[in-house]
Parts: sequence; C-alpha cells; structure tokens
Amino acid sequence: MKKNANLGIDNNTLSFSAIKDKLEEEYKEVEVEIQQENWWQLGLEVMDLIQICILILWRLSLKGISITALNKEHYKKLERRKWEVESIINVEIENTNQEL
Repeated sequence: MKKNANLGIDNNTLSFSAIKDKLEEEYKEVEVEIQQENWWQLGLEVMDLIQICILILWRLSLKGISITALNKEHYKKLERRKWEVESIINVEIENTNQEL
C-alpha cells in the first residue's frame, strides 16, 4: 500500500521511526486479542502486523536490499537452528514505482 489520503499517510515518505511506532501499536493489538482469546479479531490484527512488516521489506527493497537474498539467508538460519521445516514462505517485492 502506497498512500492513504484520508489518514494522511504516505508510505513512501513515512519515517522508519513512525513505522516502528505503528509496528508497536499493531503488536499491542495482537497481544490484546490473544489475552481475550478473540481468534477472528486476532487474525485480523495479525494481518495488520504483517502489512507493517511488508512495508518494512518494501522500503528495504527500495534501498537496494535483496528480499530474495534475505529469504535465503533466513532459511539457512532456520536450518542452522535445526528447525524442521514443513513449509516455506517466500516474500517477493515487485516495485512498480521507484519514488524513494
């Protein structure tokens, strides 16, 4: 997601400090739903949290960080820690606009 005029948010220019604050806000909302055992709302809040994480990855990709390389390195880290991998989540960022 790029911009929300109603909220006055532009993810192209949002500072990493502001992103961190939003990440903390969403994490706290996830904690609340876990405590309340509200599983549907928990799922919705987790999706919000994931969206912020995707924003971070997108911004990193605009800074030249290879998301594919990050995926590979993360998988290797899991292997070193002896995790039994049942499935893999591959994240790809396709930039349609290089504003930053």
